[in-house]
Amino acid sequence: MNSKNLSTTEMIIQENKLTGVPANTASAGFILNTNSGFYVSADFQFTDKIPMNDSNANFSDSYSLLNLKTGYQFEILSGLKARLDAGINNVTNEKYASMILTNATGVGNAQPRFYYPGLPINYYGIISLNYLF
Repeated sequence: MNSKNLSTTEMIIQENKLTGVPANTASAGFILNTNSGFYVSADFQFTDKIPMNDSNANFSDSYSLLNLKTGYQFEILSGLKARLDAGINNVTNEKYASMILTNATGVGNAQPRFYYPGLPINYYGIISLNYLF
């Protein structure tokens, strides 16, 4: 497409970053299982800043999340297995936007609400029983 045929607004939009899409994301994780039934897992996620409107006037902050989980799995009876898990999500209590509303507009005199905050550090436990027949 020839830039001579584009309006100024169209040229600015073409040069801007794609609204609602981070330039970079990365994730990594591991699970360590033992023969005794204990296990530990961790996962890490990085999300780069995100343009919140077409003009690229507003960006969300980049953020990193770390989640940890440990547990024990064992057999109660033949075919009946139990699992106990405990975990921590957002270990570092990172403040981040879990959802972005692109090109948001304010209502009345209120400023636009571009994002909804993610969960703070939180803990969980799981007890599960599985029977194979």
